[in-house]
Amino acid sequence: MTRPNLCQLLSDDDSESTDMVAKRRLDIAVHDWLYLEPYAKMDARQLGAYLRLCMILADLGNCGLPADDKVLASLSQMGDAWYVDGRKVRDLFYEKAGKLYSGWVDARFAKEENWRQKSAAGGQRSRKAGEQGTLALPDIPPDVDSPFTPADLGRLWNEVSAANDNLLGKVIGVPASSARYKHIRCRLKEHPDRQWWRMCFEAVFASDFLCGRAVKGRSAKHKNWKASFVWLVKSPDPSLNVMEGKYDNEKPKTSPVGAGSFGSL
Repeated sequence: MTRPNLCQLLSDDDSESTDMVAKRRLDIAVHDWLYLEPYAKMDARQLGAYLRLCMILADLGNCGLPADDKVLASLSQMGDAWYVDGRKVRDLFYEKAGKLYSGWVDARFAKEENWRQKSAAGGQRSRKAGEQGTLALPDIPPDVDSPFTPADLGRLWNEVSAANDNLLGKVIGVPASSARYKHIRCRLKEHPDRQWWRMCFEAVFASDFLCGRAVKGRSAKHKNWKASFVWLVKSPDPSLNVMEGKYDNEKPKTSPVGAGSFGSL
């Protein structure tokens, strides 16, 4: 089916180019359309006509539909029935400067523009980070199961790592589709407290064994092994072992009180 030739009814300044709008997508809240007024009081033909007009309006860049019943009857595909049943449909639009607009379409365009601005801002931050030799963690929506998100945990690791000369590396990203994202979600369900993880990370960097500074107890195969963020979050045990002191540095042995040259004091 060909695209409506409505642009002939609009000024060139009001309409978007076909290339700009050919693949526009609008989200539809199904529940609202089925049960909320005024949609619930419309019959199937009226609802279909309203939705069709909204789609045409959006397809043309929200530049307004002609406030002309003859044109609307044709675009809505209601034909002569528009003059009898189309009033309820037309009342869902508001008129401005001789053209009809939809609040529903306005809201979707505002949401799309907001997304574009955030996307552009994110791209600028990534380019700036790239120029500085780093790659910023992506903005990931908060996890519904925890107020502390996987991306937050990656940033916290980088913060502690930076204070320790990035000895154990940095977290470049936590894609929502990655295995590490799934692992982190599990760890955050077990330990959702930010301070708990800060203490864990600081204990990791304080451990000579985990940082590769101590070779005692290592096999030849793991002589150069060091801890990493992925190792720490992959399963429950590593972080628990760290917090339980398994990898703490050995304390210097001291003589008991009363022994040696101080025994007479």
